[in-house]
This record gives sequence, C-alpha cells and structure tokens, in this order.
Amino acid sequence: MQAPRERARGLGHQLCSVAAVALLYVLGACAAAPASAPAPVRTAESVDLLEPGLSFDRHFVAGTPEAVGLSRAALERLVADARAADTDALLVVKNGKIVVERYFGRPQAPIEIMSVNKSISCLAILRLLTDGKIDSLDAPLSTWYPEWGTGAKAAVTVRHVLTHTSGLEHDKMADELAKQDDRLEYVRGKPITVAPGHVFSYNNEAVQLLSGIVRAAAGKPIDAYLGEVLFKPLGIDTWTWEHDKAGNAMTYYGLALTARDLAKIGVMLLQRGAYDGKTILSAEWVARATSAQSEAVPYHGLLFWIRNRGPHFIQTVERVAALERRGFGAASKLAPLTGQRFGNQVSYWLAAGSILGDDERAALVSALGDDNMPFVVQPRRQIGFYANGWLGQYLLVYPELGIVVVRQHRAPPGRNTEEENTAHGFKQLPDLIEASW
Repeated sequence: MQAPRERARGLGHQLCSVAAVALLYVLGACAAAPASAPAPVRTAESVDLLEPGLSFDRHFVAGTPEAVGLSRAALERLVADARAADTDALLVVKNGKIVVERYFGRPQAPIEIMSVNKSISCLAILRLLTDGKIDSLDAPLSTWYPEWGTGAKAAVTVRHVLTHTSGLEHDKMADELAKQDDRLEYVRGKPITVAPGHVFSYNNEAVQLLSGIVRAAAGKPIDAYLGEVLFKPLGIDTWTWEHDKAGNAMTYYGLALTARDLAKIGVMLLQRGAYDGKTILSAEWVARATSAQSEAVPYHGLLFWIRNRGPHFIQTVERVAALERRGFGAASKLAPLTGQRFGNQVSYWLAAGSILGDDERAALVSALGDDNMPFVVQPRRQIGFYANGWLGQYLLVYPELGIVVVRQHRAPPGRNTEEENTAHGFKQLPDLIEASW
C-alpha cells in the first residue's frame, strides 16, 4: 500500500502527463481548424417548435420556452437534430404546456412504441398491486403458472421479472420469440439459467410472462384491463395492441399510441399517478417503480430506466484556499474552474493542468494531500426516469422540472434492422433535453 506522499507523487506524474496530452490536443485542434468555418444553415422549418395547424384541448395548451424557463436555442437544436434523425413525432411538455410538438409533415397517428410497452405493462402490475389482486412484488410466478412450483423456477417472483433479474433463458434479440405462434407457451417452457435475483439481464421473454399474469389476476387480457383502468381515464381512445396467433397480448412490445396520448401517460406519472382530478395509480407505487431498485443497478427501476446526474467533481473556493494555505502560490489561476462540474477526476486534472505551467503543476502536487483535493464530490442524484424502445421510441419524465418528452419513429417497411436502429435511435435525446434547462 502506497504512503500518501507517494500517491501524491504518482498523481503528479499523471497530472503532468495528462496536462501535456491535453495541451498537445488543444494545439493540434487549433492548427487543424479551418480559418473560417461556415455557420450551419438552418431553414425556417428546422427551428419551428410547433407544427403548423395544431389544435389544442383541455389536456394540453400551447406554451413558449421563455414562459416556462427553457432555452429556445437548445430546443431549436433539439428539433433540428430530431428532424435529421428521421423523427415522426416529437413533444416537449412543461407544466402542462406544449413547447415543442413536431410531426415534420407526417401523419399524427398511433405509432408502435416498441419496448416502451414494457413500462406500460408494468403499470398494469402496479394497479393490480394497489387493488390487492397481486399480493406483493415477491409473489412467486407459480401463483399463475403452477408448473413453475418446483425446481429453479419456484424462486422466480414478480419483482424478478420487473427488474430483469429472473434468470430466465433468453436471446439478445427477440427474433426467435417473434416466430412463435404462442409466445407465452414458448416462454413458459424456457429454463432458468442463472439464480433469480442476482444478475441484471434485459429479457424480452420474461416480460412476456406479464401477459398471463395480468390476464389471470385481472380476469381479462392486459389490453382490455389497461383500456379500462388507464386509457379511458386519460382520454386515450385511439390505440392498437398486437397479439400473437394464440391470442396473447404482447407485453414486451406491440402497443401503438399517438404522441399526445403517450405524453398523457407521462404527465400522469409525473403527477405520481394522478390525472385530471382522478387517481389512476398510487403515488407510492409510481415512486417505487421509477426509482433505482439497487445500488448495483442504479439505472433501472421496475421496467423503467433511471436518469441520473453525477457523481460530479466540483472545485470550491474553500478547497482552493486550503491549497493556497499549504503553499500553492498559483491557486488563483484555478479560479475559472470553480463551480464547474466534472464527470471524473481525470477531466478535472486535464482542465487544471491546461491552465498551469510545469512548475505550478509540480507545486500543486506538493500541496495535495489525501484529504485536501481542490474539489468536493457531489454524489449521484436521480433527475428523472424514462421508457425507451427500438428505433428510438422515448417517454422521458423529469418530475422536479415538470417536463415530459415523447419521441417516436415509425418502423420503415422492410428496414426494421439494427442499422436502422443505430441510424435513427436518437440516443442523444436526453442530453439535448437536459441542455434546455
């Protein structure tokens, strides 16, 4: 084990070498840049935040970014990038006001939401838990599938399915599952290959088991059940839900909704289960489903993904002053970094090294101690949650800010491929939204 001073010297070597690389990179980038790069040309349509001819109703009204405290420039970039990603529908709602709604001249009709349906199917389980028709998250699946009462399957619970920890054998993609006439029967026959509750592994096959659970617990198929307890109270009346040839409703994909109707579900979740004066789901269950279920998997709840910010490394005035008291005479040079958030220590040292000379970097190393870094660590914090699916279907919710975002992309006939998913998955969407705050 290294002594503190030896670790500091090691850090010094890292600091100096990293800073040198950073300076070379900066100089190289400057040398390679053209003398005058042309500004990007944006058409009028690329910055229109609202589709021409929209009408509004009691569910949503039009708003402006300025009125709700969002950056118009950031939202204009969002719209331009969404158009470039071949987006069919894009909505941004804050505090009940639509500030972005674009269809790019395409039909305003239901679009299949792919794996977003996993999260919607979870809502059926939450309602059944609320109503006491499912005893608990730890109810064994053998309650509804008696043949699972022995062997490794006996340990599998509802919680395991909702957290992708069932251990059920599955493929990376759903191609083989999609070939089955009776997909529920096919999945029921799959073996357990990993002890339940130990390993997170995204599992289409396990989620399809929810179809049989809801049908048994609710006394009706999941599409009919959610049509009654979710869609009708939200004013959703234009939707379709895919079934296999045996009549099983799909729960890992298959639901088609309009962008506004998907946004209504987001608003209901943002309001902790309430909508239009009615309680659709209990606030407690919504909170539990949309929070991380373990420290080991901080990015997933109950069939919802978690959006976290941090941890961050933030330089403070107090920490820099302490370095100055320890003999670091160039402390004032670090002032431009105070308050900035860095995602890791390396990025901080890159920034610090780039504004210090060689002798100053060495002096900084001499002033450092294990308990005397220039920064404090701000722990990871949840800022939202989301559902997403193949081809970049998104439902993003930021409760503290009152923001709901929907993005949809239709599956092109004959081109529902990995290449299509990569090209149009729009993975930068959360970052673009968060840049608008």
